[in-house]
Amino acid sequence: MSGPGDGSGPATDGPHLTVYADYVCPFCRLGNATLGRYLDDRAERGLPPAEVLWEPFDLRADERRPDGTVPPGASEHKEEYVRSRWSEVEALAEEYDVAMRMDVDRYLRIDARNAQVVALGVQRDLPGLFRPFHDAVYDALWTETRDVGDPAALRSIAEGAGVDPGRVDEYLGDPDLYERFETAARRAAREGIRGVPTLVHDGKPVSGSRSVEEYRTLIEGQ
Repeated sequence: MSGPGDGSGPATDGPHLTVYADYVCPFCRLGNATLGRYLDDRAERGLPPAEVLWEPFDLRADERRPDGTVPPGASEHKEEYVRSRWSEVEALAEEYDVAMRMDVDRYLRIDARNAQVVALGVQRDLPGLFRPFHDAVYDALWTETRDVGDPAALRSIAEGAGVDPGRVDEYLGDPDLYERFETAARRAAREGIRGVPTLVHDGKPVSGSRSVEEYRTLIEGQ
């Protein structure tokens, strides 16, 4: 999500929102789906479109080795934690009517940094295509358990979202985007954001995925 409403056109009088998220966070997948429905609902009601800035959050930072890879497998503690939270994810997915699948062994090996770097490039250069690409990355990971850190998968996802797949390699070779990725992590730390998804509205951070109705109340105050 980027730019006014769907990421295209000039700034509007609608609310300005910042969303911190990482594709590998299942709660971010849930929140992205319901926030997207809320944005569509605003349009249907004729309200000014919201301007939404997506900021990456690096959940794999502590696991990534100096060569940029995440080691296979995971600690027993982390695997146990992921499995323990999955019932909560499933309950919210059913409540929000969002498709979710989990392959724990595969999931624990996926690092979404490449996907986030490419998304930053799309948000910067092709704002009107950001939301289709952004949603497609979530769909690929959470309905097909595809490795969204794999450049080949990202090229396929990009093409399906209307983005020239050649952009993927261009963005993965752009040092400015990696710096932007690192800057977002530092900004989140300064703002005291420790978990995702976090939505910032009127300078107030709100953590956790929410229903469409909850987003409406948070953003519109009613």
